[in-house]
Amino acid sequence: LTHKLLAAINHPQNNLPKIIDSLKQAVNFMGLKRLKFWVNMLMLSEVSEVPTELLVTALVRAKFLESLATSIGQDVIKERFFMVGLFSTLNAFLKTPMVDIVDQLPLSDSIKAALTDQKGMMGQALFIARALEQGNTHMIMTGFEGADIMVISNDYMNATGWANQTLNSLSAA
Repeated sequence: LTHKLLAAINHPQNNLPKIIDSLKQAVNFMGLKRLKFWVNMLMLSEVSEVPTELLVTALVRAKFLESLATSIGQDVIKERFFMVGLFSTLNAFLKTPMVDIVDQLPLSDSIKAALTDQKGMMGQALFIARALEQGNTHMIMTGFEGADIMVISNDYMNATGWANQTLNSLSAA
């Protein structure tokens, strides 16, 4: 896992000024939150019998929800939006109902409600991500009435590009 992480960080595409060759340097360079994300991604990418498309979906949703949080003025909790997007496919990864998964994780009630029932702002953001995946142009914007559909579409396209780039750096590791 450490080797894969360092290989992903040091990928030539990242254009780093110097080689990162220890976990301590990786934490200093990336920060603990980002490093946790990469470790989780590396572990998820190793789950056998899971299509790559599922990992892409998780990454797109995570980045899209994070961007959406910023767009609607929820910057303070954008990491929670990101987590909802990332965890939204855990049921498919683990082949277990979502309600059983979230009951076993130390998550806030708002994150659990978003993942199981699409409730609250994070749940509504997840609903929008799923609607966009299905090409549903008549999505319900409850709670997001002030959001510009062009900004939302742009956020989704940017999230898709980011997810593909992230996955490419994982597979190069």
